[in-house]
Amino acid sequence: RAALVEAAEAAGQANLEAGAFPEATWWFELCLRHGSVGRSWRAPPLRALRWYRGLSDAAHGRGDVGARSGYGARALALMGREPPSSRAGLMGRVVWGALRLTVPPILRRNHEQQLAARLTARALGDRAVKHWFDNDRLAMVHGLIWGFIEARTGGPSPEYTLAAIELSAGLGFAGFDRVFRWGIRRAIAGARALDDGALEAYARLFEGMMHLARAEWGPAGVCIDESQAICDAIGDERGWGNAQVVRFWLAHYVGDATEAWRRADHLLRRAVDHGHEQHQIWGLHSMGLVQLRTGDDAEAHAALTRALEMLGGRGARVERLQMYAARALAACRLDERRAATDDADKAIEIAIELGRPTSHAVLEAYRALAEVYLIALAADWTRKSRRAWTAALDCALGQLDRYAQAFPIGRPAAALMRSRALMSRGRERAATRLLLRARPLAEQYGLADERRDIDAALAGTPRGAKGLAKS
Repeated sequence: RAALVEAAEAAGQANLEAGAFPEATWWFELCLRHGSVGRSWRAPPLRALRWYRGLSDAAHGRGDVGARSGYGARALALMGREPPSSRAGLMGRVVWGALRLTVPPILRRNHEQQLAARLTARALGDRAVKHWFDNDRLAMVHGLIWGFIEARTGGPSPEYTLAAIELSAGLGFAGFDRVFRWGIRRAIAGARALDDGALEAYARLFEGMMHLARAEWGPAGVCIDESQAICDAIGDERGWGNAQVVRFWLAHYVGDATEAWRRADHLLRRAVDHGHEQHQIWGLHSMGLVQLRTGDDAEAHAALTRALEMLGGRGARVERLQMYAARALAACRLDERRAATDDADKAIEIAIELGRPTSHAVLEAYRALAEVYLIALAADWTRKSRRAWTAALDCALGQLDRYAQAFPIGRPAAALMRSRALMSRGRERAATRLLLRARPLAEQYGLADERRDIDAALAGTPRGAKGLAKS
């Protein structure tokens, strides 16, 4: 049995390195079946930890965030390192971890202990990524802090640099901008010292995402260019695709629908060629968003339906929120009222659960929900009472306001949608004031679509037209 497991592990590693991720998964699962507790031969925990690492890397290669997180959880259970189950317990561990970060690490004494620490750090990072997609900030920060603590006890290594990148990025998206800037610079230096192109590309990706969230389009583009150039040079398809998603958002936010479509189509085609399901889903979602912008609502609905079908039952909550909300708007414009209501209900339920956003990408979801509810109220849809539609609209507007507090690029959209709600309630003066304040922000951030929509809204009322002429 030991010989069988050794051969299976070698085959799994070879397939992993070759990018044959389903085959790698099969071989590593075989290792676990024949080397687990209760068998005549039991693998040492460290070796089983390596198999979980292989399974997680294979899931990452396929773009399956849920499976990656699941293997991370099993690895942590094997090592007796499961996180606390209660929110109070998580908070206590976060505080204790933050204190631990202020003191020098105690390095593990031998190679096996160091390797176990590094693999445990990776497992904690796998879980943290899923928590980020689920918008669970407390669990995410817990995983990132303790992943970094584990990695640094294992000494200088790629795992240590990776943990530093992810901790810096996680804290940055949680609102600690200065910590992010300091940490990501050190992480990039660490990746270069290791001559690890994949890590440097990963760090530049997060740097680009932070610039994007602050509407710093030029610096964001530079970071993504560098990230993709490194990925192309080393053949990192997963890293290239992740950066291409950010490249799509760059064009989408500034209102360049033609370029946004080209980038989304490139992402989808390359993802199909390399069998990366997650990037295919993101490509379809991105194309659906462009089609919503250009008024191709039936095509948008078809693309988003296909994306949701591919997502199946494994998608994170943030992804489901985005796709349900966008498809609800497409259905709404097609006057498919039942479908629009059902998707909007699913999306708003997720939005309420998520709370403060950690991803810039949910802006379109909140805006789509607000538009659906405005249309439902204006057309007097009967699937809900008018009071229920109004409550849903207020909830969507509240989510937009929370988003705008976290990400400046959301401020013009939040003002625009709230002004439409005010107009629908006969409060033209308040709506006009809101639009006149939002207009300079849309211009400052280079948000062409928001600027056009704000100008159209202002031109539609006497007070707005007068204010527009003055500005």
